[in-house]
Amino acid sequence: MEFIGLHKQITQQGIAGLNDLYLPYEDNYSFFGLGVKFKSNSLNLLTKLAKSYAHFLSETGPPEIEFRFIENGPRLCNLAFITPVSKYFIYKTNNGIIAVYCEGETQETKTAYLGESPKRKLPLDRVKVINGAADNGQVFSIIEFLVTAAVAGLSKQTLFFHAASLAWQGNGIILAGETGHGKTTLSVGLACAGFNLLSDEVTCLDLTAHKLLPFPQPIYLRGNALNFLKPVPLGERTGCQDSRGEQRWPVNLEKAGIRFEKGACPPVFFFILKGFKEQPEISPASVREAIWYTLSSAYAKISDPPRMLLDLGSAFGQLKCYHLWSGRIEETTGLIRKLINREMVC
Repeated sequence: MEFIGLHKQITQQGIAGLNDLYLPYEDNYSFFGLGVKFKSNSLNLLTKLAKSYAHFLSETGPPEIEFRFIENGPRLCNLAFITPVSKYFIYKTNNGIIAVYCEGETQETKTAYLGESPKRKLPLDRVKVINGAADNGQVFSIIEFLVTAAVAGLSKQTLFFHAASLAWQGNGIILAGETGHGKTTLSVGLACAGFNLLSDEVTCLDLTAHKLLPFPQPIYLRGNALNFLKPVPLGERTGCQDSRGEQRWPVNLEKAGIRFEKGACPPVFFFILKGFKEQPEISPASVREAIWYTLSSAYAKISDPPRMLLDLGSAFGQLKCYHLWSGRIEETTGLIRKLINREMVC
């Protein structure tokens, strides 16, 4: 399927009628007080989503909004994802997987960039198609990202940004850095060392209470992390490719004795992952760097930047910030734990 021809075809056609389709399957969720109903014509898809967002399944109160997932949807797409504010059409092509983003019935169709920075919307001549096999694992990783981005855009009191987060004796710890800098591996390593895991991928900050919130989801690890964690059970499913085309495997961390934090905790430590060295190294960083990273990695567009700066300044008022170069996992987690314990004593 030629992408240029596909894009032209979608742009020329209207997107009306999607709300009239019969979607017999549904589940209700509550994302930090935001009531959401998932509806679909695919029971299999809703079952997968229920496993991924099991912590947020809800039976209380009517949902405020609906998300629609249409398998084998209009315009020959593999999946249509419709929210109250956006529509996406996901395609598997000969080159990989793309998602076309439609802002509205009459507005110009845009292309979702699903490479290193999937939040950005780029014109056609700058689109980056996901490389690798176009399998269901990649499609589902895109769906999870789009759900998170949609919830982030609709939530008024919670900021979602790309980072891992943990808790240690009631103190929130944030591990921030670009994809491939080892956030998931390091967060799991710290969890193995006794820290409680809030999230390995999506950090949620309550802007009113100034606390980090747990966002538990199934964790998929690359081979290097699996080598560190063995013999953690891999689960029944086989590995799948993520949105970057890299192979990952699901792990059942609870069977390995790793605990997820269930309560909220204030952000106290912020580590900006800079890369890798033979020996781990930590140096001071500024709160301004932490705020900049948080804003630039947010899952939704910041509608009021000055207000958000004030909110983050208040939430990060007691933050201790560091640059971190990771080494071997055992040495890196030991160095972090030593620093945190020393700072807590002081």
